[in-house]
Amino acid sequence: MIPYHSHARRFNWQASFLILIVVRVALSSCDVRNLLGGAQATATPAGPGGGSGRIVFVSNREGNDEIYIMNADGSQAMNLSNNPANDTLPAWSPDGSRILFTSNRDGNNEIYVMNANGAYQVRLTNHWAADEYPAWSPDGTRIAFASKRDGEFEIYVMNLDGTNVARLTDSPALNDQPTWSPDSRQIAFVSERDGNKEIYVMMADGTLQTRLTSNNTVDWFPKWSPDGKRLGFVSFRDGNLEIYVMNVDGSQPTRLTQTKIRNFPPAWSPDGTLIAFNSERDGNYEIYTMKADGSMQTRLNTHQAADTFPVWQPREPVADALRTPWVAMVTGVPSPTPTLTPTPAPIFPYPVETLSQTVNISGTWDSNLGKVSISLWRSDASKSIIVSGSWTQADGNKGTIRNGTFDPQAKVLDIQYYQPWNKVEGTARFTLAADGRSLKGTWKQGDKQGEWNLARESSVATPVPTGAPSTPTRTVAVATTAAKTVAPPPTTRIPSTPTATVSPVAPGIYANVIRTDPSEPKSNQNITFKVTFQNATGGTVYQKWFVKIFEPDKKNSFGETPKVSSTIPVGTGVFSTSNDWHTTVGFCTNYIARAFGVDASNTLYELTKSDGNSTATNFTICP
Repeated sequence: MIPYHSHARRFNWQASFLILIVVRVALSSCDVRNLLGGAQATATPAGPGGGSGRIVFVSNREGNDEIYIMNADGSQAMNLSNNPANDTLPAWSPDGSRILFTSNRDGNNEIYVMNANGAYQVRLTNHWAADEYPAWSPDGTRIAFASKRDGEFEIYVMNLDGTNVARLTDSPALNDQPTWSPDSRQIAFVSERDGNKEIYVMMADGTLQTRLTSNNTVDWFPKWSPDGKRLGFVSFRDGNLEIYVMNVDGSQPTRLTQTKIRNFPPAWSPDGTLIAFNSERDGNYEIYTMKADGSMQTRLNTHQAADTFPVWQPREPVADALRTPWVAMVTGVPSPTPTLTPTPAPIFPYPVETLSQTVNISGTWDSNLGKVSISLWRSDASKSIIVSGSWTQADGNKGTIRNGTFDPQAKVLDIQYYQPWNKVEGTARFTLAADGRSLKGTWKQGDKQGEWNLARESSVATPVPTGAPSTPTRTVAVATTAAKTVAPPPTTRIPSTPTATVSPVAPGIYANVIRTDPSEPKSNQNITFKVTFQNATGGTVYQKWFVKIFEPDKKNSFGETPKVSSTIPVGTGVFSTSNDWHTTVGFCTNYIARAFGVDASNTLYELTKSDGNSTATNFTICP
């Protein structure tokens, strides 16, 4: 389990004191009336829903951090981001139609936005330094975030399309975790400028920066209550990470959780009556809710993976907003990509009434493109059945069904799918056979198309070749009754859209991939690092190399493997370090591995990937 995920800041304890370690990815009193220049401002009314509505959260239940959504009672959790990278730190738009999040899918932490159904995922920031902790202003006009672009993490604001970035804080110490007041006039944040993490508040233009908490330990993750009168936050002041509330001037801090297990961070329901949070009190991180006074603490979900960072949807969005690309919403100009028009998606899942056996398509199917898993939902309490799911090809690649609708009367299934291995989207339409045991369909990607046929159980499953065909695939005959048998048809992998010609790799030795063995190492367990080398020199090369281990965003090495001497032939091959590096952790802790070479004069240099990027690879060690 990864309790703090790749983006968060973790703790290590040695003896009786706390050592803070900032962890990131390539995935931590004054009178408020005076700050406002007069009387306390009236807060923007909270959206409808109270403790109902939906909650987005982060989970690593599929092996990496993803953004999920679920009902307020913990039911019907669905993966929205569906990307092999780490997607974290979700934040709602004030109208509930969009979600900001942090992702390292393009090499480092950047800010992205997507529709509340997971469609139209768009990158907003583009900087070599980390951008994270996005927060949408309640008036809907600006996005606050933390960035390391000027050396240390500072608070910035930008327009909704990522333009007009302005820096608000200017401190040599860390400043991050911005959160807006309900009237959009102030921003609370965390800073280390006075020696440790404390909570501060400033005006939305960066003026009047004022410290609210004062402890010799950690106060962080501030969250403004919907009525603007209180701040929820997390503190270690009583010897454990617990959730507190205080007045917005820092007075009357009150502890809400009473456990010896970590609890963080608070997330208010739209009407301020409930607080969602995550806790590991039952063995691993799960989502809980409690009343605003700390009573009635209730667990919402149960999963062996870590579920963290819940955020309550402020209100239900207008349906049309879910179908509009973000670029079009911001600029009025339709987005050039993706070019596909999505169908309504499962943003508001309700249970589907029992369907007859011949029209119930939920479950697992075999197909000429791999195993397909389908789930059925209702987009509202009354109407159309919507579909989510995934498929796994024989080569191990996993695609996702992001948006889909099913008409049980016409027996027609329409989906939009996504291939994360090549970042290609497409659509498909299927017709359900009369006996309900097969779905005959056609996939489309631009001007390309092919057949995609599904059958119950295992009547048509066949291996998927790695190459794409140069000619259309033929129709697959599918059994219409249980008594018939069908020979396995030729299969095809859904082809990628054409890509630009890639320049030849420059001559050299490259370290393109680093993996750990075991893949999920434990505390004190010896680890082997397996590096995929590419020799583009034209001849066999003798290479001396090793792997260094770092704490993310730290310059000092946490250790290194013994040096290895390898004879690397032309092409690609996997080479391993010795099996003797290990470390001790008290909880799941994130590290980065980087490959280094040693030249004839014993000078060290960092090996790179063939595309010139760093070999830095994240891995996690758990107790």
